[in-house]
Amino acid sequence: MNLYIINEISIASHYGIGTYIDELIPCIKNHVHLNIITLNFQEGEFNIYNKDNVIYWNIPYPFVQNGLPITHLSSKINYYQSVVDLLKIYIKDRSNLVFHFNYTHNPFYVLAQLLKKNFQCKIVATIHYMNWALLFNGNATYVKQLAGGNSAEGKSLAKSIQAEKKLFELCDHIIGLTEHSVKSFLYIYDIDKTKISIIPHGIKDVYNHYKKNNRHTLREKNHISVDEKIILYVGRLDELKGVSYLITAFRRLLQQYKKCHLYIVGSGNYNFYLKQTRYIEKNISFTGKLSKNELYELMSIADIGVMPSLYEPFGYVVIEMMMFALPIVTTSQLRELLENNISGQLIPIIEHKDKKAEIDPEILFHKMYALLQNPTWGKMLGINARKTFIKKFEVQSFKRRMINLYDQLLT
Repeated sequence: MNLYIINEISIASHYGIGTYIDELIPCIKNHVHLNIITLNFQEGEFNIYNKDNVIYWNIPYPFVQNGLPITHLSSKINYYQSVVDLLKIYIKDRSNLVFHFNYTHNPFYVLAQLLKKNFQCKIVATIHYMNWALLFNGNATYVKQLAGGNSAEGKSLAKSIQAEKKLFELCDHIIGLTEHSVKSFLYIYDIDKTKISIIPHGIKDVYNHYKKNNRHTLREKNHISVDEKIILYVGRLDELKGVSYLITAFRRLLQQYKKCHLYIVGSGNYNFYLKQTRYIEKNISFTGKLSKNELYELMSIADIGVMPSLYEPFGYVVIEMMMFALPIVTTSQLRELLENNISGQLIPIIEHKDKKAEIDPEILFHKMYALLQNPTWGKMLGINARKTFIKKFEVQSFKRRMINLYDQLLT
């Protein structure tokens, strides 16, 4: 197979979407002729190079094209035409050709149309997130109602959904990461479900490497006392991730349990969230985005992992926390990952018919407090979390399923 994975530089590429590619490459590079195409490249001119048996294509996105800003639809269409023109020049072997979209946002359907027109190929796409869900905190009920109405906002939303649906109809196969995300996907787009597979992301198990480090030594390194309980959040600092709810719940937690500290790892609007920490600043650390090594050191000494996201199609950070045997507190949409509460605690998401979804910070407080009050129970949940990780999310399972899918595309 000649496989071309289409990636794009964006904020999301520095988080789970980028990690998906990082984990996928070593899984398949010896099984296919692998190419990684990076669109919107911002560090130089167009170039192609070979590294570790993988061909990388970096295709810049012009700041202005034909006098139009890059955000203009006409400019994007022209850019995609230029991308396909380059591929036509440089792709010599066109047998068993597969293009795998790692992004699915509008107007990627234009690129898919051009690829289908100019190459005899298969197209597969991984659904990491859906644009409507980012705008409305994943509230599919509200989105369906709004898109079916006559308001200006509803009509604009319906147009965007139809554009995304065009891409999915062009795909020969679609990869969903969880059952719940696929259910929402089908509810909104009404795509033939027979061409959708659920393949959870997988990561390499590094637990034993970090557990070799002494927990006491790592706590000293991070200036954390032995008896202080560490609550860890990892992700972007924005509304969708539920950070405000977490800070509110943590403030309540400190009234009942003084010796605990909240680590908020990730980048975003610090000023907005710092204002919410007034009077409890000494118990909260905003670390910014950390390297994997720094992050995994924190995970190895944390007591509880928290991910209060309003919309989380998969929850990559959650499986990292599970790898480190942390008891998890997260929202009900990630029920699959926790196998219905045996690996952590779930918070219900409240979906309103007339506004964005939300969660109750009081429930979040009670879930965290219960784990702190009963460390034996928390340890048991953490052990279950690690067992679930090994069974379902270790990279070998991901590798096997992805190779099988690619092989089936050509049969």
